[in-house]
Amino acid sequence: MIKWILPLGLLGLLSIIGLILIYIIKPNLQQKFLSSTYIWRVMLKKRKRKVPIQPIRNIIIFLCQALALTMLALILAEPKLFTEGFVNDDSERIVIIDASANMRAKFAGDENSPTRFERAVREIKMHIDEWLVTNEGTLSIILAGKEASYVVSDATSDNYSEVVLALDGLECYYGSADMQGALHLAEQRLSVNPAAQVILYSGSDYGDLGSAVTVRNLANISNEWNVGIIDCAVSLEGNEYIFHVSVGAYGRISEKYNLYVEIRGVETGGEETMDYPALVKEITVDVNSDSSEFAQVQYIDFRATDPEVGGDEEWYYNSFQEVKISFKGLHDSIPEDDTFMVYGGEREKVRVQYYSAEQNIFYYLGFHYLRDPMAKIYDIQYRQAYNRGEIESSGYEFYIFEHISFESYPTDGILILSDPKDLGNFGIEMGGEQSFGSLQYFTSPEPHPLTEYLNVGEMGVTCYNKITSYGSDFQPILFCNNDPVLLVRTTGQPVVVMPFSLNRSNLPSKSHLTVLLFNFIKTFLPPTLERYNFEADEIANVNCQGAELIVTDPSGGTQTLNEFPAEVELNQLGTYTFTTQFDYDKDPQVRKAYVHIPPDESGLFRMIKLDIRLDKVEAWKELGISLFMYLAIVLLVLCTVEWALQIKEVV
Repeated sequence: MIKWILPLGLLGLLSIIGLILIYIIKPNLQQKFLSSTYIWRVMLKKRKRKVPIQPIRNIIIFLCQALALTMLALILAEPKLFTEGFVNDDSERIVIIDASANMRAKFAGDENSPTRFERAVREIKMHIDEWLVTNEGTLSIILAGKEASYVVSDATSDNYSEVVLALDGLECYYGSADMQGALHLAEQRLSVNPAAQVILYSGSDYGDLGSAVTVRNLANISNEWNVGIIDCAVSLEGNEYIFHVSVGAYGRISEKYNLYVEIRGVETGGEETMDYPALVKEITVDVNSDSSEFAQVQYIDFRATDPEVGGDEEWYYNSFQEVKISFKGLHDSIPEDDTFMVYGGEREKVRVQYYSAEQNIFYYLGFHYLRDPMAKIYDIQYRQAYNRGEIESSGYEFYIFEHISFESYPTDGILILSDPKDLGNFGIEMGGEQSFGSLQYFTSPEPHPLTEYLNVGEMGVTCYNKITSYGSDFQPILFCNNDPVLLVRTTGQPVVVMPFSLNRSNLPSKSHLTVLLFNFIKTFLPPTLERYNFEADEIANVNCQGAELIVTDPSGGTQTLNEFPAEVELNQLGTYTFTTQFDYDKDPQVRKAYVHIPPDESGLFRMIKLDIRLDKVEAWKELGISLFMYLAIVLLVLCTVEWALQIKEVV
């Protein structure tokens, strides 16, 4: 579609009439040829027999001149090319609804009052008759949630009931709004209809978004205030956990409130756990009503050993199951941030039981060296059985048996069989001892998590038991002289087979064993979660120590994951539970994570700056594709052709 920015420029087409008049009134001069000799008469006759090109040339010259004048007139009119469907209709409305957690704010003290989001939807419904029926306009509604998307597009009065139904089905999110994306969608609509009006319903101040945007701010400083727990970080200093709590206050409020911290599932050294009495801290809230943002943030540290908050100097502990931080009975505008749960106080337990027919300290030293570097995530506990009667058949993550074999093994942990004497009950056949006079080095055909950080070519043995056959459930990882010297089974109960003695290898002397044990822990006991505190709509990276992971959301819905690592979208507020199911005789493992609204969403009267403006465009001067260059090129070609035809013919 072509639009003319200056239609009066088309009056230049009248110049073609003047050109025609010039051709009519100009004298018609004829060219005569005179011959005085016979030769010239013969040449004249031949010339008369030629095709008469002079009239054709004159016609072409005229056409070039007429078209050149036409191009000049078109250039004066400033034509622009617009996409199909371009209109200039000021009855079109583009409504943007902020669906962030901030829009869940209610009037403080009234639990039955509508939220900002509900008030926005209600107000839009009140204008539908005016927009669609009275003005016979069109309506598009964009929801600015996690991602901006259309709820309604190009609706007219014929779609009245559909618009109402769509508005009734809208829900407010718990995360932040993609307002930038919503405005970009509106910008695309304005490129088709620059006269459309954009109306933004929000509780935030976005400043000047341009002349095309009308902001309907639903914030109410007289009836809204909020006190919320916006974050909590945990640090471990010595043997003491410290909870660093951030409390935000928003709106005109000057009060004192009690902040409660309840530490549950405390492990004090024994097998049993206990709950500490609630720690209480009085918080003074005093927000200056003259402040432009009406905001105040306080940072409070809680220690269980602090008597000022009800603690005890003897309350030291090395783990906890959960901590609940809360305000009680606030009745503020956003109740969703009155409670905050802290998880992750339980380190992954790595309980190791070692038994050998010929005792050594190699495995003990390997795990001992790993204890401190991995202490933030893993609690490594090592136990050595000195005789068969001391061997425990359950309760450990790793069972290491060296220089010995049994008819039956523990079934609830990972078996490491070092220099076993017989492996028939695992379907592995052994062909006798292979002994060498010098160190024979290992090879690895392909990378594997168990060989990460290891220089396999530096590892070797002087003797090993030859493995002649093994089942398909075992995978060879390391070889020596083309014989497998490290087999792993990951289906069912994990089993690691090392058919050589550490006494006849260089693994302990060059820290290879420590790195190998580190890889065992990371491969077989990966943490389910990298962290335990998330904002709404974040993605959690999860792993699994067993066969499958069951994820239970705060509403009770579940999903089962079988391939790892995996990602889980956390779009509900509250506690998510991650339950690991094992395909061998081991109790399920439970881990939890807490999802809260983003800290910025607790601020009721916030100001947000966006790098986008939507301005009204007069006469489409900044829209469309200008055709000036194309018309100028045509004009240049026409003038060149006309000039070439005007050159006198050379006889």
